[in-house]
Amino acid sequence: MSVIEEINNQIKLGRSSFRETLENFDDAKWDSSSSSEEWSPKQIAEHTVDAERSFAIRIANAMSGSGPEKVELSLANSQDALEAFNLAVEACDKVIRYVEERDLHKTVDVPESSPLKTIKDNMERIASHSEEHANQIADTVSNS
Repeated sequence: MSVIEEINNQIKLGRSSFRETLENFDDAKWDSSSSSEEWSPKQIAEHTVDAERSFAIRIANAMSGSGPEKVELSLANSQDALEAFNLAVEACDKVIRYVEERDLHKTVDVPESSPLKTIKDNMERIASHSEEHANQIADTVSNS
């Protein structure tokens, strides 16, 4: 399996985990968190959807392509979040489907402090990011 195929498989797994978390979510806890320092599931979902588009924009710019538009989000419930996530994934996929092995080491425009310097870094982060925040939502609910 090529590196790009492996990364794309990881992206699918991470996204699937996030979708499953939203599909099984009890909306009674949508705006709650266990402390003022933790994000609510709503905030986590809004961040995750926004990040999906941000990764796509970075990658598109590195490949001299056009990326998705940033959108303002206020997700009322997990169903809204799932729909917004699916739209963001669709927009991101329109970018990453054109990434080939030779593109993985192209640099992206990020602050110097960011560890996500290349297209490969950003694609790997897409995969881990969705999974990470699916787990964060599950943890937030179990702790509240």
